[in-house]
Amino acid sequence: MPVLLIVFTQLSIFLSGCQHHSLKDQKNKDDSLKGTITISGAFALSPLIADLAYTFQNEYPQIKINVIPGSSARGESDITYHFTDLGLVSKKIIPDSYDFWNISIAKDAVVPVINSNHPCLETFKKSGINKKTLFEIFSGNTIRQWDELPGIELSEVINLYVRSDACGATDIWASFLGCDMQELHGTGVYGDPGMINAIINSQYGLGYASLRYVFDVETRKKVNGIEILSIDLNNNGLIDQSERIFDSLDTIIEAIKTGLFPTPPARTLYIIAERKPTDSINLSFLRWLLTKGQIHIESNGFAPLDAIVVETELKKL
Repeated sequence: MPVLLIVFTQLSIFLSGCQHHSLKDQKNKDDSLKGTITISGAFALSPLIADLAYTFQNEYPQIKINVIPGSSARGESDITYHFTDLGLVSKKIIPDSYDFWNISIAKDAVVPVINSNHPCLETFKKSGINKKTLFEIFSGNTIRQWDELPGIELSEVINLYVRSDACGATDIWASFLGCDMQELHGTGVYGDPGMINAIINSQYGLGYASLRYVFDVETRKKVNGIEILSIDLNNNGLIDQSERIFDSLDTIIEAIKTGLFPTPPARTLYIIAERKPTDSINLSFLRWLLTKGQIHIESNGFAPLDAIVVETELKKL
């Protein structure tokens, strides 16, 4: 019995030591990553990156991540002048010919928005509005009043809003309409928050906004005062069942994932750098975004990347 007790005690000490050593190694592994990451750019993407950064910092408490919302142009400018480590871009880019190193992170969409108290809201829900008509409003400069739309009896001027900042939302919206950004006209407002605020305060307003700012990610419903103007994608004058995708955040995310909602106005969102990062801090965060981080994408109001795209993006690191 004494011999067995000694052996058991030694074994317990050995196992305890192994466990302590393993935990110590894990702790040292996490603590070995120390420093600060500064990120700026696209209003569309910044809320997601801020939320994911918070989760990442819980795993790596020695890393601090600062996320500064702005336009896609700011993300590019801050990278060019070395003000930040990473940039956020929501405009349409061709990755292989783009001036900055980049990886895709998630997908979302730009949607037309009107005031939820618009008197013709129920009519729009049934008939919607097609791309040609949206072009004539935003770019063609031929439709200026609501009653110039088919089936609408409202002799009020359309209070049209566009983004004043050089943003990805305008680039994507113009691309969807088939025109250049410079062709869009309306009252300029800064950022997605500015657009949402303008529409909430304009009963006859019309604009466009990034998905995350239209919905409350907690309730998965549209924010108070905002409604999405249904798009008649197949031009049959009706909003068919397959086009009823704007009722909740989850239905439109699913439509983006399956391709039911076209690209554009659905889009890919990117993180950029001047060149491929080589430091362990940035690489660890980017790799985490493409692996563990993808689990949290949908709950934050975005569509995650599919597995094939994730595999391709990981090879860039």
